[in-house]
Amino acid sequence: MKKLSQMAALCVFAMLVLASCSEDTTTPAADKNYYPTTVGSTWTYDGVDTEDTTGTLRTIPGSEYTTTTTVAASMTYMGKPATVLVSASSQPGSTPDTTYISKSSSQIYTYISLLPTDALAGFGVDLDLGSRWVLLADFNAGSWTVIDTTIKGLSIPNPLSPGSTIPADIVVKISGAKGGTSSMTVSGSSVTAQEFTTTFSISITALGGLVQLPISVVTKTYVAENIGIVKNETPPFSITLPDLLGGTKLNNKGNRETLKTYVIAK
Repeated sequence: MKKLSQMAALCVFAMLVLASCSEDTTTPAADKNYYPTTVGSTWTYDGVDTEDTTGTLRTIPGSEYTTTTTVAASMTYMGKPATVLVSASSQPGSTPDTTYISKSSSQIYTYISLLPTDALAGFGVDLDLGSRWVLLADFNAGSWTVIDTTIKGLSIPNPLSPGSTIPADIVVKISGAKGGTSSMTVSGSSVTAQEFTTTFSISITALGGLVQLPISVVTKTYVAENIGIVKNETPPFSITLPDLLGGTKLNNKGNRETLKTYVIAK
């Protein structure tokens, strides 16, 4: 899995959601196969980090890497029949990442940590929503909600009194939607790619609204029939801290992965 900055880690959902969204809203699921799951299938991607410091998106020199995802097994996992995906990156210090996918009728699920504790640790927020199967997409829907939850009374550092904490509310929303189609080149051949978008938003509010920290990240993934994911992209994004937290603007790198080669096992 690609390297993530502290705040980009918040969109780990988005990566998983779009790795799984797949079917046309008007064609029965059995007639389309945007996401092959036969054991032994592999996809290798060229990845690069991106940034936008001047209003123009550019790749970051020296950030290039490759990622290979393999369908490792089929098994029953946490009560559901699942496909096991293992991804390995060439980035220094990276370790293999395992994802569990389960299909049921017109729906698709993944088993994930809903909000890893370390994603908000830098802000002093102690929150872990646990791990569970979550609905990621419905083949017959043009849009769907992955999660929409509000948690009240969390403890976060008090910006007015270092060493103390204050209660805060956090709203977490993740949704997916189907976009349009476009032509892309994969292994020298032109393919029609279907776009899916995942929007991740999180908002922290404290001190009667004096402290507000909204974050929103959009990820786009493009899938091709009988191939799988051909492109995955999260643009650079920025977060502006409230005045009580210094008013600093935090710039976060984006990322793009493009399919280089693939083998679909029979």
